[in-house]
Amino acid sequence: MAKKEETTRDVVDGYTPKVEKSDYYAYANSTSDEAHMWADWYEQQRFTEQPALINEALAALANPERGVMSYKKGKASDFNRRSLQTDLVAAQKFFIDDSLTRHCVEAGLDTPANLVKMCQNAKPCFDLMWVEWDDWIKIDHMNKVYPKWLGEPVADTTNNGIKVGYLIKKLNGKYLCMPVGKMPPNKIAFIGHGFYFDPDEAITLAWSNQMAANGLEDGDEQEFFRHQFESWIRLMGFPWVFKYMPEYFDKEDNYQITVPEDYPAQTSYKAGFEMDFLASRILPAQANFGMMTSDEEWKLGWHPEQMARSLEMNMTAMIGDLRFLITVFAFLNYDYVIYEDSSKPKVKHIRHGRRVPENEFKTVSIDLPKRCVVARRGILTGTGTSKRQHWRRGHQRVYRDAKGNETKRVWIEPQLVGDPANGMIEHDYELRGKKG
Repeated sequence: MAKKEETTRDVVDGYTPKVEKSDYYAYANSTSDEAHMWADWYEQQRFTEQPALINEALAALANPERGVMSYKKGKASDFNRRSLQTDLVAAQKFFIDDSLTRHCVEAGLDTPANLVKMCQNAKPCFDLMWVEWDDWIKIDHMNKVYPKWLGEPVADTTNNGIKVGYLIKKLNGKYLCMPVGKMPPNKIAFIGHGFYFDPDEAITLAWSNQMAANGLEDGDEQEFFRHQFESWIRLMGFPWVFKYMPEYFDKEDNYQITVPEDYPAQTSYKAGFEMDFLASRILPAQANFGMMTSDEEWKLGWHPEQMARSLEMNMTAMIGDLRFLITVFAFLNYDYVIYEDSSKPKVKHIRHGRRVPENEFKTVSIDLPKRCVVARRGILTGTGTSKRQHWRRGHQRVYRDAKGNETKRVWIEPQLVGDPANGMIEHDYELRGKKG
């Protein structure tokens, strides 16, 4: 594998815009009609009020032939569309605000040893959840901090980020992370591949053969781990990988992979095994969207070469996302992130001939100063200093099944927590109502 730089989400049906990194409106200087379309669309997206991606996605699913990119009408695609609608409506919905997005970018640049500790605290907080963020903010901050932290830029292309979301669904004991994005002209791309993630234990060949039908021969552990490792490199992002794991590469930047002696990889952290630990926690998989396949193709199945090309393209679309999501999940498990209910939009939006739904979601923020590497690392790894003593309020804990249906509620009693030696907090939370 030749050395590459991390790329942005700028590939649509094989078209890759080539523009100067600093010129936001460079598309307008091109004679290409498609480039002008992108320029106009980005200007609209960045400078006019837009609905949440989750609500645009639901509007697209209500009129898929107009709203879903590459949609193919058929019985199978319609069944999958309705199943996806059910999941998106039932999912717990979170929007990562711009400040927390920047914190996640920087936290994800930490060392492999600290990423392992973050991973151990990064269990998704619901079995069915949706998380989205402004990818333009994410990529813009990556452009600013990558040269300082990693010694090389993100890419030599302009910032092409727009809102990106992931549907995370627990299937067969693992969390399937499925990416969704928005492309001009306001079409929603339900990416055909995602990845399984399990912070608690390694994803093994035995599990994959039984649950994920990956097509690899039984017992071919070398090829399976290579498949995991190559995919993991993409999901972590090339600049980070080349910064922290040069020992895996020869002088020609070709990597050498051997199966760990204790394969399947250990479930507990061992110093020096960070790469094997992290790589064994993921496995690429087809997303359960299934709306870009005709009924005939659905019955026959994909040819292996066609599947490989699709996987390659979709892995490129997800470059670096695992590192970012690990920090997002870990922050969501922190007691003192700030949740604020979404407010009613000022403008009623129409997409694909339908009114955009107004499903509520939680905007997630955190009150941290800009320079807070030590504090942030303590939050994400669970190694921070003890908190001041305070009362943690009683609350309902809701349990849901794989379909998002409530199964039971458990009341968690108020608890006195923290170290009194660090002082007392009289009131450590405030209730926030809807604005407007």
